[in-house]
Amino acid sequence: MDVKSKTVEEWVEEGDIAYKSGELDKAIEAYKSAIEVNSRASFAHFKCGNALSDKGNFQEAIVYFNNAILLNTEFAFAYFKRGIALLELNQYDRAIKDFNSAIKYNPDFSYAYYRKGLALFRLSKFAEAIENFDKAIELNPEYMLSYFYRASSNFELENYHQSLQDYHKALSLNPRYEKAYISRGLVHSKLKMFKEALADFNAAVTLSPESAIARNYRGMIYLILKQYKAALDDFNAVISLEPNDGNYYNNRGIAYFGLKEYELALENYDRALLLLTNSSQIYVNRGNTNIKMGNYIEAIIDFDKAIELDSSSAQAYFGRGNAYIHLSQYKEALSDLTKALKISPNFISALFAKATIYYKLKAYDKAIEEFTNAIEIKPDYAKSYLNRAVVFRKLEKYHLAAQDFEQFLKLHKKKDAISNKIRGWLMKSGFYSDNL
Repeated sequence: MDVKSKTVEEWVEEGDIAYKSGELDKAIEAYKSAIEVNSRASFAHFKCGNALSDKGNFQEAIVYFNNAILLNTEFAFAYFKRGIALLELNQYDRAIKDFNSAIKYNPDFSYAYYRKGLALFRLSKFAEAIENFDKAIELNPEYMLSYFYRASSNFELENYHQSLQDYHKALSLNPRYEKAYISRGLVHSKLKMFKEALADFNAAVTLSPESAIARNYRGMIYLILKQYKAALDDFNAVISLEPNDGNYYNNRGIAYFGLKEYELALENYDRALLLLTNSSQIYVNRGNTNIKMGNYIEAIIDFDKAIELDSSSAQAYFGRGNAYIHLSQYKEALSDLTKALKISPNFISALFAKATIYYKLKAYDKAIEEFTNAIEIKPDYAKSYLNRAVVFRKLEKYHLAAQDFEQFLKLHKKKDAISNKIRGWLMKSGFYSDNL
């Protein structure tokens, strides 16, 4: 058929009909015929580029958008569509230039502001991204994705409360958007609102039962809540969906560790390390499991490897120090615990471990010093007062011991065996107060 048997308008109309029915190849062929009839028909170039973009042929689409823009330098939508194609090709700076041009020729182009914000978001320019999402929302307050990505930008800037508000709004506009539930769940987690986080991940799983990401995050919340069996169920499901991700085996190992099923925890850490050979944290987790199983030498080997992979891991030095304590190698233990505290000065468990060593070595003044450091860091931690009281009593400093025992009781607020024992000592020693 001679393409010139039809006018440009007729070919474009034929292309539009095919495009609307989803016949993209037929539409592209018609638009190209229109261009053959009149190569200066900018709208035919534009429509051809648009159909090619829908097919995912972004490079070829850009050629046609280029032509449309050359023929009509103020064609705002052509700049916009070329920007989207560049965005898909991860050419973010070029995309931003096109979105700026689209805005120049159409200042109220809300979607251009949104897409520019998205490009800036992917460049990790979160503050600038927010400015563009603000403008997009001002122009079109009903567009859900502008709220979603403004929330995500604020999340990256650790503005969690602002982020939460926008995720609420996004979900009010689209209650079935799984990603928004997952993202809001992460914000709730950061704010330590774990029940709310769990509700969000539950919603995401309900919407998408095959979502490994949603189930994995829900499992991690169950770990925080110490609901290890529920966590295990989620990680089992995740691994059945994605059996080649070492992170999921690591998480299942943590669940088994919480259930005190150390052999199974070890098996999962082994599998995780086959897939993630350079993960310092998994070696730390396996080392801690080996300690629980009494495999102290194996634990030290694991912590050695963890430190080799990440010399800034306070947990690795602490773990190895803990293993040395079990082997009564106190000099080596103190060295590792000191390194852990140099990296993380507020590491309460490391302070406790050092104090315990000093107590065993009868270096009571140093033990008191470490427990005092722990109290300064976390003054509402009852066990610090309890342990320092025991040392004071050992030194026959009964008045100071009584003060610490009293503070422990105020913070502990439980009538258990240890509390009853302390009350008995205070009464016997003449330090008991009716307020306790």
